[in-house]
Amino acid sequence: MLETNISSYKDDEILKIQIEEEIAMLMEAHKKEKTEGMIRINDAEFEKIKDVKKLTEEMDFKVKETQANLMALNDEQLQTQTRLTILQNHQLTTELDYQSKNTEQLVQTHDKMTKQIEVLKRNISLHK
Repeated sequence: MLETNISSYKDDEILKIQIEEEIAMLMEAHKKEKTEGMIRINDAEFEKIKDVKKLTEEMDFKVKETQANLMALNDEQLQTQTRLTILQNHQLTTELDYQSKNTEQLVQTHDKMTKQIEVLKRNISLHK
């Protein structure tokens, strides 16, 4: 019986050592996996930051490109509007010149007719 207890005790001692070794290996494996997991997380975060930075740069480029296109469009529209305004001003100047000449002719005609009326009134008064 004593031998059975001693044998049982040795078996328990061997089992305990095996369990402790297994626990140590599992703890080491857990520590290694935890470290690898942290490395993967850091790598993923780095990739995310890199991707966000890349997207930001692309969006900045697109915004600047769009802004440049709009400025070019505005310049083109301004040039077109300026040309149109110049043409309108020329047309209005031509019309104003024509109206001025017509007004001058009407004033001359009015003056002639006024003189003619005076002459006719004098002639009427002389014939009476």
